[in-house]
Amino acid sequence: MGAYEVTVEQKRGIWLICVPEIPEVRTQARRLTDVAENAREAIAVWLNAPYEDIDVSASIVVSPRVPAALE
Repeated sequence: MGAYEVTVEQKRGIWLICVPEIPEVRTQARRLTDVAENAREAIAVWLNAPYEDIDVSASIVVSPRVPAALE
């Protein structure tokens, strides 16, 4: 089916997963090691495609630290 690049960003103790090629697909993971599996599952469901046909590579987005006084 295809290969997809996902972006991953940590927010409040979870990893938020976005699929830029399919903006409607967003999911999350508790652990970084679960990101690829959760992303594959979400993409497969959205595309109504077999899980095994989906390849995922992930890029971690690092947000700059904002001082607490500015949040």
